[in-house]
Amino acid sequence: MADEQPDTPRVAKLFRGRRRANSASGPRQHRVVIRHTDDEWVRVSALAAAQSISVPRLYERALLAGGVVAAAELSAIHDELYGVRRLLAIDSNNLNQLARIANTTERLEAEQELLALVEHLAKVADRITDLIGKLPESERS
Repeated sequence: MADEQPDTPRVAKLFRGRRRANSASGPRQHRVVIRHTDDEWVRVSALAAAQSISVPRLYERALLAGGVVAAAELSAIHDELYGVRRLLAIDSNNLNQLARIANTTERLEAEQELLALVEHLAKVADRITDLIGKLPESERS
């Protein structure tokens, strides 16, 4: 007989060389099966593919957002926010470089570049405000 202890937690099986993370709330207890006609499946698959998500994720987003159209709009807003986040990362790097120049030379030689960067950051902040305004009330917190 093996020296297995009954109180030892089971180790998750490997999936393609990676271990699936354990859920904090434990395994899912409920399962729903949805059957489609061929035409319905084509439409649902196309909607999921357009958003680059799986069909179950499409249903989950639609449920939480209030519909498929709302979920697609929310997906577009999230994609835009990731783009804005990338812009902020690039701009913060530029700001650090300008600060380094200002600190090493003890005078601001790159004043025009700094002013242009501050103006660009103001535009990015306005863009973020506009995107937050497009979010549904349940997503604003």
